Amino acid sequence: MDYCKYHPLAAATFTCPECESLQCDDCVDEGGYRGIERCFVCGCEVEGLGAANNIEPFWRRLHQSFRYPMNRSTMLLIIGVSVLSTLLASYASLITFLLWVGVSGVMIKYSFLCLQNTANGLMVAPATGDAFQGGVHLIINILGILLVMSGAIYATGFYLGPGLASTLSVILTIGLPAVLINYAISERFTEAINPLSMLRLIFAIGLPYGLLLGFILIMSGSVGIISGVIGDKFSILSAALQSVVFYYYMVVVFHMMGYIIFQNQQELGFSARETYGVEREVRSAKTLLKARIGIQVKEGRYVEALDSFRLALKEHPDDKEIMLNCFEFLCVTGNRTDLLKFAPRYFNFLLGAGRSDLLYPGYKKLLRLAKGYVPDTAELRHQLAAACQQAGNPKLAARLLVGLHRAYPDYDKLAEAYRLLAQCLDELPNMAEKAKQCRALVAHFEQQGSLKQRPAQPQSSPSEVPLQTEAGESLAE
Repeated sequence: MDYCKYHPLAAATFTCPECESLQCDDCVDEGGYRGIERCFVCGCEVEGLGAANNIEPFWRRLHQSFRYPMNRSTMLLIIGVSVLSTLLASYASLITFLLWVGVSGVMIKYSFLCLQNTANGLMVAPATGDAFQGGVHLIINILGILLVMSGAIYATGFYLGPGLASTLSVILTIGLPAVLINYAISERFTEAINPLSMLRLIFAIGLPYGLLLGFILIMSGSVGIISGVIGDKFSILSAALQSVVFYYYMVVVFHMMGYIIFQNQQELGFSARETYGVEREVRSAKTLLKARIGIQVKEGRYVEALDSFRLALKEHPDDKEIMLNCFEFLCVTGNRTDLLKFAPRYFNFLLGAGRSDLLYPGYKKLLRLAKGYVPDTAELRHQLAAACQQAGNPKLAARLLVGLHRAYPDYDKLAEAYRLLAQCLDELPNMAEKAKQCRALVAHFEQQGSLKQRPAQPQSSPSEVPLQTEAGESLAE
């Protein structure tokens, strides 16, 4: 199995001939190209690998194979054809025989449709309406194929002896599913009876073909067992029930044969994708932009990635994933200039999105590139300090709060901020006196009657100046 260059655990579904890289569905650009996928890196049209890399073997999805006909229209078709063919078979006349051929042809035609659709990746049963066209012609061709195979066995026995005829009979019996598969795919009589085409298909499929034969034999035997259980007491009803079982198994077997082709598409030289009747949706512009950014980052194209991030932030300012990834990108790439510009917006976004739990980790990452960074708004300094204190780092919280009333005298939550500062100082060694001074400031702010006012005269709060100098110097270590 080949894997995606950018997602090592994901199977590759495309290859870029220009970059010579393997990519999965998420790593190609399908937007705006009218169904043509292109490489995010070079813009070249990529080549599909189909589902050859991530197809589940048919023996692991037997339960899905047996559920394949379990839908209303298919089961009605099976029951209807079984009842009609049973009733027609009970009357011996040329007209009823011809009608029986036509009715049986409908079911055979539907089974071949199941094989063809499954081989092309469609994992849901086809519409039953298509089964009513070309059924008689199909039966004639199938009978012709069987006659040719029987004639070959007879001729071998007549001219070369019964031993070789028996060997050929076994070979053709084993190869019959391959013959039917070749006919279903090519829809050509000559291709179906070509022994080289039969052998080529068998060897291309390999061991799974033998497993398919085993399951066919098991299901054929189970039809006989079910027939014995049903019995012949009610001949017409019994025949109809046996016919239902037979046609049900026939649909399952043809679906399995189609899946064998789908599973071995690479060996057989074609490409198909697994679908369930729904076309692959073109991702939104935002999703494609995120995918483009991911590829640019993994390719080391940081300038292009930064431009893409700017575009993404402009067009989708409230997208959490873009915000988080942009901040991480700036931190990891060491882009200090853009990080300092982006940081306030990032932290305010976290507060608005209810993700205050990410404030402290983000602030710590920021400090690795910009030591001593302090936001330029009182509210953000206060919120970051609260996050630092809650995370168990009172020293960092105190650094953010010291001198807040001098820088922002009109901040309406000064009392609350300095109450938090006092709590932080309580947790630091040799800061008990400073904590006491903080509480005096809190009382002073509350006595003013308005949290937006700065104390009228610095002298009215003697403890204010020592707090800014001594505490500030201690916390700046």
